[in-house]
Amino acid sequence: SLAIKDPDFRVRAVAVSQLTADTDIETVATLVEVLKDPAGEVRRAAVSKLSVATVGRRTVSKELARMVDDPDVTVRRRVAESLSLCDGGPQDGSAALFTAATDRDAEVRMKALDSISKVFGRDRWQPPARDSERRAADPTITVRAAQSVLAMLNDPDPEVRAAVANSLRSLAPYPDSDLPLIAAGAKSPYSIIRVSAIQILGTFGSTARQYAIGLMD
Repeated sequence: SLAIKDPDFRVRAVAVSQLTADTDIETVATLVEVLKDPAGEVRRAAVSKLSVATVGRRTVSKELARMVDDPDVTVRRRVAESLSLCDGGPQDGSAALFTAATDRDAEVRMKALDSISKVFGRDRWQPPARDSERRAADPTITVRAAQSVLAMLNDPDPEVRAAVANSLRSLAPYPDSDLPLIAAGAKSPYSIIRVSAIQILGTFGSTARQYAIGLMD
């Protein structure tokens, strides 16, 4: 559409909002180009449309991942939410979620945590099925997902901490190497974090005995 090249950003934004990208690969390609638009309003519209695409999902998630540092905070919020399209593979932009989880904006962090849970949570994550994909998969990606959440145990925003607590539960079980961090969470000044951390400690069985005893001190 010529309207997406209109000199007025408001016209371009409306034009983008009228596009349907859910099953049209050509429209997806057009919207990916629109992500380069200088106007935040136009980029926001493009991200929203791409987030519901059902074709070219890996390409879409990779392109959205490039937007994780966008100067427009609303774009970053939509990107963090849209990255739940990722499937956890090494080439699909999943790592951008870990960047979004450290964003200076609390809402971006919350949306990133929600996407991390959706991509890597125990109800969703499955290792690649095909041998070629399994060989290419990054074996540390799920570990990085867990560590990015564990690094946020004492986030200053209460709503983010609530999202952290939910993500902690969704990413269990954890490797023994994460025990010290989870035990530290069990001593957090925030009760919502303590509850989740203590519940997770229980999944370690006797391995967590010394940490459980330490909580009584």
